Amino acid sequence: MKISGDPEKYWSERDIDMNSDWNDNSSEWVQSYQESINHSHRKYLINTISKVNPNSILEIGCNCGPNLYLLSKKYPNARIVGIDINKKAILKGKEWFAKEGITNVEFIVGKAEDISKFNDREFDVVFTDAILMYIDKDKVIDIIKDIYRIVNKKIVLIERMVSSGPIGFSNGSSTYTSGHWRHDYYKLFNPYVNITNKKQMKLTSITKRIWDNEWWITYGVMIEVYKK
Repeated sequence: MKISGDPEKYWSERDIDMNSDWNDNSSEWVQSYQESINHSHRKYLINTISKVNPNSILEIGCNCGPNLYLLSKKYPNARIVGIDINKKAILKGKEWFAKEGITNVEFIVGKAEDISKFNDREFDVVFTDAILMYIDKDKVIDIIKDIYRIVNKKIVLIERMVSSGPIGFSNGSSTYTSGHWRHDYYKLFNPYVNITNKKQMKLTSITKRIWDNEWWITYGVMIEVYKK
């Protein structure tokens, strides 16, 4: 999806009745996210998060909560929090979860920068699913700093990464194309972990089996960072 102008403004003001992002027949944008709970990348994401058996989880950019829905079913006793910039998406998420009787998920309206209010090591897992690709290269530095500060065990990110070669290439820059940022996550996490140690940081390319989309196959990565 091509976005013109300020991505943050676009997502915060996006109306419910805009077209689906998931190439289905749904007439509503948020509804299409709700109906995408069985998308192949979500199972991969949940399985990756589950490696540390978390008791507390934060998703940055949760929309109406499709990932949180799956996590709430897997971890009904965990504290699960989602934050998103779009008020209408958050409202729809609250309505959906109330209807399903899900009580261990908290929805918060806010920007990615608002995670600064959380305490050190407050969440076992902090994750994003195609969100930092809408964050400006200057803002993302502080957001990564806060993500590392508030996580207790593991960071999991599905994002697009700047690269002109296989995983392991790093040029230190960010690239902006068609409303999407591709950041260098090796550079961003270098102040916090040993990026050459796979027990501290691991990057895995997104394959067609995980996300059958040309952009994701070309630039997509699963980033796993373990707190020291």
